[in-house]
Amino acid sequence: MLKWMPVICISAAMTLAFVIVADAQEQMFLGPWQQVETNAGACRTCRIEFAKNADFLNVTANNGWSASVSVTGSMNHIEARGNGVWSTRKRGWVAGRPFDVLFRLIGQRLHMRMRVKKANGSRRLIEAVFERKWLGA
Repeated sequence: MLKWMPVICISAAMTLAFVIVADAQEQMFLGPWQQVETNAGACRTCRIEFAKNADFLNVTANNGWSASVSVTGSMNHIEARGNGVWSTRKRGWVAGRPFDVLFRLIGQRLHMRMRVKKANGSRRLIEAVFERKWLGA
């Protein structure tokens, strides 16, 4: 048993390091973000917010969509990827439509690529850029 102790300690340390890095990556997404650019029409009031929920993050938008995403990557290339749905209360072609979404953190900006499945089976790409929403800003 004693000869395996260093191996067990190293394995435990590596597992703990992985959990700490993963948690740090998730922390970089948490909280509110303000939309500053989009290809879907200007929206000065559009915001999203990330919140921790068990093994993934919930993303909720104030304009009628929500998603669950998982964070992956290294400290230099962090992404959150998952699936969501537009609210059935939303007007227009997006009402109730499912989508897949990718968020990529580049510097202090959060880039989003959302592919919304249309009724005919094709997909529409919605892109947006978000920045941190600071109080008083």
